[in-house]
Amino acid sequence: MRGLKKLSTLYMMKKKSPKHRFFIPSKSIQKNQILLQDKGLVHQLSRVLRFQEGDQAVFLDNRGKEYLASFARFSRDQITAKILEKNKIKETPKYHLNLYVALLKNQNRFEWILEKGTELGVTSFIPLITKRTGIKILRKEERLQKIIQEAAEQSERVKLPSLKAPQNLQESLEKVNDDDFYLIAYEEEKKEKDLRSTLSMIPAGSNIHLFIGPEGGFEEEEIRLAQEKGLKTFSLGKRVLRTETAAIGCTSIILL
Repeated sequence: MRGLKKLSTLYMMKKKSPKHRFFIPSKSIQKNQILLQDKGLVHQLSRVLRFQEGDQAVFLDNRGKEYLASFARFSRDQITAKILEKNKIKETPKYHLNLYVALLKNQNRFEWILEKGTELGVTSFIPLITKRTGIKILRKEERLQKIIQEAAEQSERVKLPSLKAPQNLQESLEKVNDDDFYLIAYEEEKKEKDLRSTLSMIPAGSNIHLFIGPEGGFEEEEIRLAQEKGLKTFSLGKRVLRTETAAIGCTSIILL
């Protein structure tokens, strides 16, 4: 029994350690304290995680600042925490990756892309509408934003990646500029022209725009238009990959 009690105590200590991180609105951060009034977060902290007065957590303002705070007061509708430390964190990613990925009929697969892409360090997600895309709207956007936020908290990011409104491929191509680098996966590209060889010509710290097509790939006309706009095609290898596999596989190569 004593051993079980010790394990339980250690579990609770770990559970309430400052490793817990939460993104909050900047308006919640006052001079020397944090005032939490979001019903969902108040419930999570007090009822689910069972934080108590004196426990600590890290709060982030999505502007690059993190705050170590100690919980001071709990009530039904709000929580007050005293700020102990404030730090300005500058993220220096290998590349700034903007991931354009075709919308999927299977919502779970698209959610998986957002979750894993956030963990890997994607800067922004742009749902893409192509000629072979089955749907044209973003469903359950509030849920998608929550998935992104939880993945960012878990992976210790200091800024949330953005989730843009769906764009037509042609609309996205009209925004191409000479300062950034644009890559598009194309199954008919020569196998030796893979992502790693293409990436070797891009300076670290650059803005990369990565385009991943739907199941069935981009149509030849879409690839031709992309090439005319300056996008560099690359091969995904000899395997035929699902959209979500290609998206996260390429993201891993670029950011890890």
